[in-house]
Amino acid sequence: MSIYVIRCTGPAGVACDSSNGYVYVANHGSGTVSVISTSPQIIKKYSVTFTESGLPSGTLWSVTLNETTETSTTDTITFSVPNGKYSYTIGSISGYIESPSSGTKTVNGADVNQGITFTLNGTKVFVVTFTKNGLPSGTIWYVNLSNGQSFSSTTTIITFYEPNGTYSYTISIKDKNYSAAISSGTFTVNGTNVNQTITFKAVTTSTNVITSTNYLLYIVIVIVVIIAVLAVVMTMKRGKNKGGPKQWQEPPKQQPPQQ
Repeated sequence: MSIYVIRCTGPAGVACDSSNGYVYVANHGSGTVSVISTSPQIIKKYSVTFTESGLPSGTLWSVTLNETTETSTTDTITFSVPNGKYSYTIGSISGYIESPSSGTKTVNGADVNQGITFTLNGTKVFVVTFTKNGLPSGTIWYVNLSNGQSFSSTTTIITFYEPNGTYSYTISIKDKNYSAAISSGTFTVNGTNVNQTITFKAVTTSTNVITSTNYLLYIVIVIVVIIAVLAVVMTMKRGKNKGGPKQWQEPPKQQPPQQ
């Protein structure tokens, strides 16, 4: 803030606040200050940004700055305010402890940042990242934990936070044209972040393979049957012609009856 003091014979003093454009005139006789403004004032504002860590991706959280509350499902919440001193409080989330939970921030001609850390029931949590490959872009997939938590994404990664411990997981997907090469497993959080890679593969339709195999089998069977029938017919013909052609014989004459 720049202050310009003007000495003159009338007023005791004149000051101009460059942050809001107001002109202040000290009245010597009455001991008062007059604020002079003949045009709309442009009040410069600055960003007060709160950045959280420790919450699962997509978790709704909130910050109240003075009497204004903002919410977000991303990791940042930003206010736009003029110079001044502001108090803030962080909205509580079941199962988590926020630090700091409240405080004050002073804006004085520059942007202000404040970090907020959430811990699970007071226990430090670590980042667990699942990275997928083999799926078309935009395909939704899921990571389901044995503790009841479920996370989904249409991007390459799914990120969440867990304290130390061993966790079982399953992988699922709505698109039945793909399946996870390894659809279940376990991971252990032990004081460090954890990374898991999940590979998806296209599902081969077994019905088509079976149909093609059966089709070929049917053809083979038909050919065998035809050959067998022809063999039987040929055998029967040979049997009839085995003795050679029969010669014609005159039938025996009948004797006349004796008298």
